[in-house]
Amino acid sequence: MADSTDISAAGFPAKPTERFSGRAAAYLRGRPRYPQNLIPFLSGKLGLTPAHVIADAGSGTGFLTECFLSNGNVVYAIEPNAAMRGAAESWLGKYPNFHSIDATAEATTLADSGVDFITAGQAFHWFEPMTTRKEFARILSQSSSNIGGMVILIWNERRRDDLFAIEYQQLVDRHSLDEPAARARVDAVEPASIHAFFAPSHCELTSLPNHQNLDAQGLIDRLLSISHMPGPDHPLQDRLIEAAMDLFRKHVHNDCVRMNYNTNIFYGKL
Repeated sequence: MADSTDISAAGFPAKPTERFSGRAAAYLRGRPRYPQNLIPFLSGKLGLTPAHVIADAGSGTGFLTECFLSNGNVVYAIEPNAAMRGAAESWLGKYPNFHSIDATAEATTLADSGVDFITAGQAFHWFEPMTTRKEFARILSQSSSNIGGMVILIWNERRRDDLFAIEYQQLVDRHSLDEPAARARVDAVEPASIHAFFAPSHCELTSLPNHQNLDAQGLIDRLLSISHMPGPDHPLQDRLIEAAMDLFRKHVHNDCVRMNYNTNIFYGKL
């Protein structure tokens, strides 16, 4: 059992790296993957080839890692949370180019100038920006080539332009147990925060359309995978699940609800 000093006032682990303990299974089942045209975009725009070495920071259950492994890349999946890392190892262990690393974005343990691209999918907002920037600059290839040596930050951002999306966000807001953490996450993905990370260099932004179709259990898992929602054994989790089922029944079509996203891709050199 964690010491009381390791628990926030809202009842969550104080360390960001532990916020998803107990949520790995829901995350694996309920979170969206990345659009099929992500790798073709990175290949065409940034010159990504299967020969490039990738460091995927905050790799979690491995959704983004798997995209690069399928492309033939060597990938160092850097994930400090044991449960999330274990989930990735279970389903990505079949790839010989997969290397699971127990480390953080701020201290990756990788060699100097050893990787061509650094990626972070749904994770950068958990990093300490300036320490991470220094570490990323250390491990990125210093090749004089214009190809590689880049950082790619990616988020599947929920769109809120239909009634289901609006009511889903209202449900999240009602049941959030740690609004400051939720607000900090939003602030961290603001373009100004991203540009500050790359400064004095510049970064570009491209958005790709994405979506997921969720059955009733999928919608519940999508909610339970959020770090500031009532977690396992929390007394308010049943109320959250009941509200999720009400929302599902209101908007279900062909046994599913559709959640739309913009996959936002920030990329640039340091």
